[in-house]
Amino acid sequence: MQNILSRDWDGTGKKTQGVGGRGREVCVEQQVSELIRTLRKKGWTTSTIAKHLATTGIRASLRTIQRHCRCAVVEKKKERKPRKVTSQVMEIIDSILRTDDELSARKVKELLQSRHNITIGLHSVRKAVRNLGWNFGKPRFVPMTRGKNKDLRVIQAQEWKAADSSKQKVSKPAFKVRGSTGYQHRQSRRI
Repeated sequence: MQNILSRDWDGTGKKTQGVGGRGREVCVEQQVSELIRTLRKKGWTTSTIAKHLATTGIRASLRTIQRHCRCAVVEKKKERKPRKVTSQVMEIIDSILRTDDELSARKVKELLQSRHNITIGLHSVRKAVRNLGWNFGKPRFVPMTRGKNKDLRVIQAQEWKAADSSKQKVSKPAFKVRGSTGYQHRQSRRI
């Protein structure tokens, strides 16, 4: 190898005028640049590359080596963690939602922790529910399907059934909503 240090090299093979750090005009030739990049790809640190170059008679600052390493494409292999939401967890979430499809994501998370001893985050639960095809959009056109309104729903269903069988229309429903306290029963008027 000939004298690797050359002045005013910009990396394209052409010599240009340029000033390095602290007013010095020292640059590294293309062969050394490629050597620096290959050593970096092998996993060498900047200081070990500088020491290696110094033993071969090449003087290069740490800053110069870092600049040449920045141009190199360093592919780091990511160590991926195993997914917490596996297909088995998705099946469990699906079965929980099939039993009660009005559960909130927070309640599904609590059920996963208490019944199945599975700890996942709330965002992961929401994402899994969305991926399963369950969507929590607008409320259905059905009175609350909770157990506390069951008697009122039975009464309304009987009135609707009676109205269908006698071909009469009910002007207003048998109950009306009163804020968040639930449903109150009232007599319906027949037309």
